[in-house]
Amino acid sequence: MRDRTSELSGYRWIVVSAAALILALAMGSIVNGMSAYVVPLENLHGWDRADVSLINVSGIMGLAFGGLLMGSIADQFGTRLVVLFGSTVMGLSYLISALADQLWQYYLLMFIAGFFGAAGIFAPIMSLVGKWFPIGAGLAIGIAAAWMTLLIYGFILIDDLSAFYIYAPIYGFGYAGVMTGVLATVAAHTPPAQRGFAMGVVTMFGWFGHANGGFLGGYLYDMTNSYAAAYGIAAFAGALNLLVVVTLLWKIRGPGETSPATA
Repeated sequence: MRDRTSELSGYRWIVVSAAALILALAMGSIVNGMSAYVVPLENLHGWDRADVSLINVSGIMGLAFGGLLMGSIADQFGTRLVVLFGSTVMGLSYLISALADQLWQYYLLMFIAGFFGAAGIFAPIMSLVGKWFPIGAGLAIGIAAAWMTLLIYGFILIDDLSAFYIYAPIYGFGYAGVMTGVLATVAAHTPPAQRGFAMGVVTMFGWFGHANGGFLGGYLYDMTNSYAAAYGIAAFAGALNLLVVVTLLWKIRGPGETSPATA
């Protein structure tokens, strides 16, 4: 039994390494990849930045809705086939988008890439990783990440590219804890057989907010020719998020609660 446990403990790190690579390639492209093309598309076609930002919004909205379906399918038929299907759809969608020259074409292709592609990767992969690791307290991890969201306003204070390269990973490290907290919390409250669907439901609301933020950032830039207002709103939302997490933690671990060790 001890040898079997040790074998599983070692193999799970192979699973999480493969999952990290898949998520980095797939989610990086659908969630933030379009940011590299906002200015080029704006200059090429003369489109407003808010309209170009909706391309990214379309992909994330597809991801949000698709997680419900693809997570449920993964629960029934397994992660491997669903992730393979999702990867194929994403690749084809991006190849076809090279031929697009109208906004509606980008909107449609990115929605498909999100609904059938990224959604077929994110929720099943996150669910799979959760099955290989004992789960701790997700709220504690959430607090460690939530306060980092406040640092987003610091981006408007940076006017040197070298400083940006240093600051961005610091912010990103904290932001990464958000999904860690989601994984831990969902896994702790759902049975493995329903975890893919549950992950799709919970993260759907997060992706809604993410999509809205992308459009709002572009719209505010069009209105003010600056990202200061967008970063300010994001920092304020981070403060509210931190307040919610701290309140939940206080309710769960109130001063009158008896710990298992002393019960």
